[in-house]
Amino acid sequence: MMLFPSDGLETQRLKLQLIDESFAEDIFRELTSDVAKYMSTPLPNKVEDTINRIRSTIQKINNGEEIVVVWIDKISNEFIGIRWLHKISSGHPEPWLWTKKQNSLWKGWIGKEWLIEFIDWVQKNLEFDYLTFYIDENNKPSQKLGAAIWWIADIDEEGNKIILKSATSLGNELNLVKYKLAKKA
Repeated sequence: MMLFPSDGLETQRLKLQLIDESFAEDIFRELTSDVAKYMSTPLPNKVEDTINRIRSTIQKINNGEEIVVVWIDKISNEFIGIRWLHKISSGHPEPWLWTKKQNSLWKGWIGKEWLIEFIDWVQKNLEFDYLTFYIDENNKPSQKLGAAIWWIADIDEEGNKIILKSATSLGNELNLVKYKLAKKA
């Protein structure tokens, strides 16, 4: 069951397309410890690990469990990063992302551009109550991005942000703030 359009989506500067094995070298090279600072995804030890992960991901895409897209600069064809949506049928899917450290569109609010396009597609094409997005307290760029598109921090009965403890694949502890974005009526 394929949910995402096979021809992808386009923004002014980006093309978003489903992940495939042709991106294994880019992903292996660009998913560095610096990029993975706020991620729990294990870093691959060799390109074959990346290929196996992509194959497993494609199976989940075909089963309708998640959507994983790569984003590419439309002009230079440069690989920029990955956006994925986990737990599609849960009622509260979880979008995640990473971008390579330096890219041709690094300082141009590129994250906002592709995030808005992707979330707009999700809003129009998937059934859910709300999206859940976790951002580490120290990840200021992601916090700014979330605020720019109206993510709302989840709070407890006392009005405090809900913070979940998690460990990264690098052994760092994360303090993840839970954000929500409701389904548009």
